[in-house]
Amino acid sequence: MPILHKNINSSADIHNPKWFEGADNGNLAWKNEKGELENTDELVLPAALDFVDASVAPPTTNTGDIYVLSSGGSVEAGWGAVALKDWVRYDGTDWNEITPQKSTLCYNETDDALYSYNGISWDVIGGDSIYTASGTAFTDVEIEIDGSLSFTDGVSNLWDWRNNGDLYLGQETEINIGADDLIVKGTDGETTWRFSGRYFQLKDLTNTTVSYSLSLGSNTLNLSMYGPNAADSSLRNKSALSGAYGNQPIIIADIAPSTPEVWINTGGSSGWGNTSNRRVKVSSTDVKIHNVTGLIYHPTDDEPTKIGTENVSLQEGHTLIQGADTLSTSTALSIYDNDTTPSLLFDVRNNGDIGLFGGTAAGQQSTTGTVAGFTAGVGTGVNADSTFTGGTGVTAYTISDVVLALKNLNILQA
Repeated sequence: MPILHKNINSSADIHNPKWFEGADNGNLAWKNEKGELENTDELVLPAALDFVDASVAPPTTNTGDIYVLSSGGSVEAGWGAVALKDWVRYDGTDWNEITPQKSTLCYNETDDALYSYNGISWDVIGGDSIYTASGTAFTDVEIEIDGSLSFTDGVSNLWDWRNNGDLYLGQETEINIGADDLIVKGTDGETTWRFSGRYFQLKDLTNTTVSYSLSLGSNTLNLSMYGPNAADSSLRNKSALSGAYGNQPIIIADIAPSTPEVWINTGGSSGWGNTSNRRVKVSSTDVKIHNVTGLIYHPTDDEPTKIGTENVSLQEGHTLIQGADTLSTSTALSIYDNDTTPSLLFDVRNNGDIGLFGGTAAGQQSTTGTVAGFTAGVGTGVNADSTFTGGTGVTAYTISDVVLALKNLNILQA
C-alpha cells in the first residue's frame, strides 16, 4: 500500500528530488525566475544559543542545542569532526555541522544580535549606524565600544581601538595631511598638538598644569614641556629631555623668553627638585659648572682621570688664554685664594704685566745703574766671582748668574 503524503511521520519516508541529491547540508529548494526548482545556499541559519570559542568544550549537550564556533585557535575534541566557524547542532550523540557561506546570517540568542559571516569571521550587524546613506557621518554622535573597534582589510586588523582608549596599529600607517596641519584639541577647544610638515608642536601651554611629552621607546627618550602652573614649581616654563633614568630629566631648558637657560642634570633619586643633581648651567650670559669634583679635558681619551687632586685638568693639549685687548689696565688671567674675602695672588694683564701677591702688576724691567738705597756693610768685600747660596741648598751663584737668569726669563731686559 503506497504511503500517502498525509500519513508521512518519519524523515526516512521522505524522498529527495533527483536534482536535490547532491545538495550540500544547509541548502534549500528554490523556485527560480523560470519557475524551475533548484537548490541554493540557505543564507539564514537557525538561531544559535551562543557564539563560542571552539577550543573550549561545548557549554551544553542537550539534543537540539545549536552553537556557532566563531573563535578559537583549534577545535576541542568534545565537538567532534567539525571545523572552526561552523554552525553546529547536537543530535543527542554527535555534533553535526553546516559550513557557512559568505553572507550567511545567524541570530545569537545570548547577545540578542544578528551576525553575518564574511568568509573569514562572524561579525555582528545591524544596530545604530554613525553614517547616513550618503556616507556622511552624523554630528554629535557618541559611540560606546564594548571590547574594541577594529578596521580590517578582510584578513587582519589594521587599526584596533580599545575601549580603554588605546589605539593599536597593526601595520605601518601613513597619515597624509598634504599642505594642511593636523591639529588635536583639548576639551576646552584649545590646540594641544599640532603636526605641521616635518614638525611636531605643543601649542597653547599657557594654562598647562601638567607636562606634555613626546616619547620615543620605553624609558629611552622623553621630551616634555611644562607650563607656568606645572605641579613641580622647579619645572614651570621649562622643557626637559630625559633618558635611561625614566622620568629623571637629564637636560632642562628654561623656555621663559626673558631668562633662557639650559641645565644638564645627572638625575638621581630626588630628580630635578634636588639641586645637588644639577651639574652644568648654560645661560645667555655664562656657563656654570656646579657640584663636580673635577673638570677633565683630554683630546683622545674617552675616560680620562685626574693626575692628582686638581679641580681642572687640561691634558695632552695646547692651552691658549687670549685677553680682550692689549691694555695694562685690564686682566687676562687672575688667581685668587679661597678666603672669605678672596685675595688676588697672581694677576696677568693684557699687555703682559704681571702682579704677584696682590701687588701692582709690572712689566719687564729695564732700569740700570740704580744706586739709591745702598748701605755699605762691614766684613769681606765682594768680588766679581764671589758666590751666594742664599742660605738654602748647595748651589752657589754669582751676581752675574742672577742677572743672567732674570734676563733669560725676560724679567729684566736683555
